[in-house]
Amino acid sequence: MPADHPGVSEPRGHPLPGRPAVAERLEAARAARGSATLMLVDVDGFQDVRTAYGDAAGDALLAALAPRLSATADGDDALVPLGHDGFAIVATGHAGAWEAADAARRLAAAWSAPFRVGDEEVYVSASVGVATGGAPAAELLRQADAALDRARARGCGQVELYDDALRSGARERVRLASDLRRAIAAGELDVSYQPIIELATGRPRAVEALARWNHPERGAISPGVFVPVAERTGLIGELGRHVLGTACRQLVRWREELPGMEDLWVSVNVSAHQIGSGELPGDVKDALRDSGLPPCALALEVIESAIMEETDAPGPLLALLRGLGVRVILDDFGTGYSSLSYLRRLPVDGLKLDRSFIDGVGHPDAATVLEAILGLTSRLGLLVIAEGVETHEHAERLRDLGCQLAQGYMLARPLPAAEMAAVLAEAGQARTALNES
Repeated sequence: MPADHPGVSEPRGHPLPGRPAVAERLEAARAARGSATLMLVDVDGFQDVRTAYGDAAGDALLAALAPRLSATADGDDALVPLGHDGFAIVATGHAGAWEAADAARRLAAAWSAPFRVGDEEVYVSASVGVATGGAPAAELLRQADAALDRARARGCGQVELYDDALRSGARERVRLASDLRRAIAAGELDVSYQPIIELATGRPRAVEALARWNHPERGAISPGVFVPVAERTGLIGELGRHVLGTACRQLVRWREELPGMEDLWVSVNVSAHQIGSGELPGDVKDALRDSGLPPCALALEVIESAIMEETDAPGPLLALLRGLGVRVILDDFGTGYSSLSYLRRLPVDGLKLDRSFIDGVGHPDAATVLEAILGLTSRLGLLVIAEGVETHEHAERLRDLGCQLAQGYMLARPLPAAEMAAVLAEAGQARTALNES
């Protein structure tokens, strides 16, 4: 069928064959051959097509896709529409798991040519989950679903085969999610703090709050492991509120009890899921009210790419947060959508330079780029924090280029609250003594 053929589709609301038909074909294959292969094909970003062009266009796209998929399948394979955004292929001629995976990858040929949607050509891709073997139909469906979830998590156009590693990984994630839920409910997660240092004086100007989890059996678990689990399981809002509230209360105590720390502020990371939920402004209000922390003493670190993924209009969201009186800082600037022209239009108070800028600061070209960024941000009145400062050369070069604030392991490592209090107290005493001399 030509790529621009509009195709025909079931009217919306008309019941499609669906999973019962898939299960029936799987059981028939098992009875005849002892095993079967199931490929679940999910069109990536299909909802965007429906939103942009309408339901009829989306149905026409699926109808045009079906014959392409059929053309790549073997003659005995069954193609079954699933819902309104995907298909199942029940294959019977594959000898093993890897042969089945190869067949799934050949489905990519179905996406090489564009589809005609109205007057436009649209390219789409698909994620594919594959399960094979002699298990009952319900189990094969469950395995293919798990493989499809993993494929989608890896990005668009991916193929994932269900195997022992995927099975054990899924079980591990389930156990970890259960443990995390209990840890949050029991208040077992801690918050550590890493100073943000003023390069000209060496004194702490702020601290970044960082979630820490010391599992009773597994020991310390990296945020790079448990934060994605929290995002997948819907726990990220509760985790974020815990860190935000803890950090605000802790800073109030430090500002009141430690000499020289009256103007210290705290920086808290927020995730794309927190932004997308719409609950963040309310969470910030609650944390400030309950702790008594002045809004100007709180900064929210937001990854720019996360804002762009969650909303088409980041400006109003950032303006709303800034309207509460808190600072908004773009984290990891330079790794995603970031550009100097775009930065000018965003209602933010500052940015955090990604460590990739810092690593090459000794090279003339890299230093020129960094100097240009610092010059522009200075003219725009933006705060700049350099992260990943690991050597004295980094610190000295950044100071010479006019960067005011930095953080990194060379300057100070993240510490639990009690240890950080001692560091801040010592810095405050030194500052007081200097002012009195």
